[in-house]
Amino acid sequence: MSSSRAIPLSQLSNQLQELVSSHYPDTIAVSGEVSGRIVRSKRNHLYFHLQEGEASMQVVFFNAPKLTLQEGDRVVVHGRVGYYQARGSCQLIASQIVSHGIGEAYAKLEKLKQHLEAQGLLHRKRPLPRFIRSLALVTSKKGAALADMVTIASKRFPLVKLYLVDTLVQGDGAPEEIARAIAVADGLGVDAIVLARGGGSRLDLAAFDDERVLEAILRARTPIVSAIGHASDTSLSDLVADATAPTPSGAMELLLPEIEEFLETISVTKRTLTQQIQQRIYLAGEEVARIATGLERLHPRRQLEQKGEEIPQIGVRLHRRMEALLQERRARLTQMEQALKRAWEARQREAARCIQLFKENHPVTLSQLAPGDRVELRGQGRVLYAVITDAP
Repeated sequence: MSSSRAIPLSQLSNQLQELVSSHYPDTIAVSGEVSGRIVRSKRNHLYFHLQEGEASMQVVFFNAPKLTLQEGDRVVVHGRVGYYQARGSCQLIASQIVSHGIGEAYAKLEKLKQHLEAQGLLHRKRPLPRFIRSLALVTSKKGAALADMVTIASKRFPLVKLYLVDTLVQGDGAPEEIARAIAVADGLGVDAIVLARGGGSRLDLAAFDDERVLEAILRARTPIVSAIGHASDTSLSDLVADATAPTPSGAMELLLPEIEEFLETISVTKRTLTQQIQQRIYLAGEEVARIATGLERLHPRRQLEQKGEEIPQIGVRLHRRMEALLQERRARLTQMEQALKRAWEARQREAARCIQLFKENHPVTLSQLAPGDRVELRGQGRVLYAVITDAP
């Protein structure tokens, strides 16, 4: 087609608006489930997405009354179809919203969540590594999430190695491909895996509620951080992962330290280790000295020296002991000698009283005898003969 036949965008937009208005001139009723965030503006306008299967459309309710709506509700929206030229998209302009309970898709997610809860899989959280050297990023190479993560990582901690595992993040084939990408990332030997996708509607994030993706997360041996959508978005992948970040950029902030903070940590750790090593060396030196002193005391040479030093003292003690013993023996001998002398004297006195002198069978005294006299000594049944040689 020749460029001369091109029509202005404004003309195409006006034609689409006329086409929608002419095709849906009256109020219609559309059923579906509330998806994604529900936003009420300061002017009391209500915004949310209506989802049914793979289809999704924004709903706008101007000056909306107070409604109790939450994600997953099954509703019927009464209103007209409009074409919003500024965004180039169709939307439902609601005049009434009727709730019909919980929607089928939301009920299915709740049932799956309860099943995971019953098996304890929502509380199986492995600790994240304290120091991250390498990361696997499971996301789309075409998405803004990848660019955000790479930018944050290069600013915070440029030493980290990043590995991209490209995958679809929405659509029919996304769950199977995401599960396969997680398995590939798990085999890279990295410190952690970041499962990431930018914001979107509930339908856009539906792949991260799929059982195949959840099973892949649970099978992985590497810790996984889930960073799906915005802070207000919550997927089942967030619940079963080891940690959750509000955004892909937040995952980098969660896992990677500021380089200045990291260097300061290294410096502090180095000082602490140096002090601990010095303290251990000092204590080990004291222990070696104590053992050496003990061994020196136990050495035969030292023991001989100690015994040699004790010999003079032993000699003095022995001499004193011998002196004391001799004095004790001398005292006892003196006592015995005196006792024997007293006994001998007593015996002599006793003997003197018992012996009588006879001369020619007549008793006499010493004063009656003269030298040359022959006498008899009688006493204790015995008789002795004697000759007086000196004058008594």
